[in-house]
Amino acid sequence: MENASKEYDLEGILVRVEPAFLVKLDTEHIKETLREKLSRKESLDMEEQMQLMVLPLTVKGTRNKQQMIIETVELARQIHDQQQRTQVLAGILTFTDKIIDENYRNRVKEKWKMTQIGKMIFDDGYRAGEIEGQNKARSRAESWAWIRS
Repeated sequence: MENASKEYDLEGILVRVEPAFLVKLDTEHIKETLREKLSRKESLDMEEQMQLMVLPLTVKGTRNKQQMIIETVELARQIHDQQQRTQVLAGILTFTDKIIDENYRNRVKEKWKMTQIGKMIFDDGYRAGEIEGQNKARSRAESWAWIRS
């Protein structure tokens, strides 16, 4: 079953789906390769960014996954390019959403509070609150206008 692939003929386009098992990847080798590259302040290519995002999913066991989340966030914080760092941090949090417990989630939040993604989320929340406040004010003004007329 491990090597079971499926093919779908979509009228002229043949799509082959093959399972990929992340736990079979060499976690330590990938982590060290990325750590070395980041220590030289080099940018990560798309494949390396993806490797960093899914690295926590390459280990077995919830506790190990949660520890790897912390380690990958630390690595991601070393990415020199701000946009790339933001994308990788967002990817790590997206991929690990279902496996991270509240304690680890809070530790991760502490690690990226002051990163661009943290600022972006704060700014988005601020803007949403601002819009909601304006809408409420407009609604109240309209209610008072109706009462006065």
